[in-house]
Amino acid sequence: MDSRAFLRLEQSHNPFRWTLPVERHLCTSGAFLFGGCGLAAAIAALEGTSGRPLVWAACQYLSFAKPGEVLDIDVTVAVEGHQTTQARAVGRVGNREIITVNAALGDRPGMPSAQFEAMPDVEPPTTHRQHVHRRAGDGWINDQLEQRLVKGREVRERDGTPGDGQSLMWARIPDVIEGIDATALAILGDFDLAQDATQEAFVAAYFGLPGLRDQAKFAPWLRGIVRHQCHRFLRRRPEPALDEDATLARGDPIVVERVDGLTLTVRPAEEWEVSP
Repeated sequence: MDSRAFLRLEQSHNPFRWTLPVERHLCTSGAFLFGGCGLAAAIAALEGTSGRPLVWAACQYLSFAKPGEVLDIDVTVAVEGHQTTQARAVGRVGNREIITVNAALGDRPGMPSAQFEAMPDVEPPTTHRQHVHRRAGDGWINDQLEQRLVKGREVRERDGTPGDGQSLMWARIPDVIEGIDATALAILGDFDLAQDATQEAFVAAYFGLPGLRDQAKFAPWLRGIVRHQCHRFLRRRPEPALDEDATLARGDPIVVERVDGLTLTVRPAEEWEVSP
């Protein structure tokens, strides 16, 4: 199975229109489309329509898509050069816009290339414990991923003291057996970032709960904490925060970067030298 088959993304008779059924295995336990899966579907659509590999992509998340809905992805090729394409993909459920992705695609043969980031010096995946999500077993996106924690703390291990803002983790999508690509890494990259920020938010909420005077305002209070932790986490984490996910398999690894708040940029990288 490749990453497009994992998503169950289909191209319509119109080469610029793609459809993504929002199924349970692509959603978070909060019952909405997982952001990484939305970005992944847009990347696959952009590559499929243009016929060119991804250089970078920046995604803006605007709304939620629920299980049972269908996300229509429309690709617009703004500029198509001899070797590079500038394009965007907009995902909608009905008239509701869910995501907008801007991207550059293409390749320039013979151009010099280099890899400036070094893979973290870690032991192979089998030597590390497997992370089990607190709501595993319900068929959500968490059950589709295998993760082995190298550096970091589970929620139950956190005592309220801050860490250094870095986590290292081996991760893969077992069903995607044809190597890692930009689409697959979009899923993995978003998962790592979202999980760390959410875990810290819940720890902060736990210790701050005694100060909440009006229990009826718990939901907006918690959302504010999550939002604050996301921005705080993005500011303090060293760049590139998600490179460890690019070491998951041989093939065409990706480096994931962050720019301007919650936007993710994805670009191809040179092949890592990794142990089997």
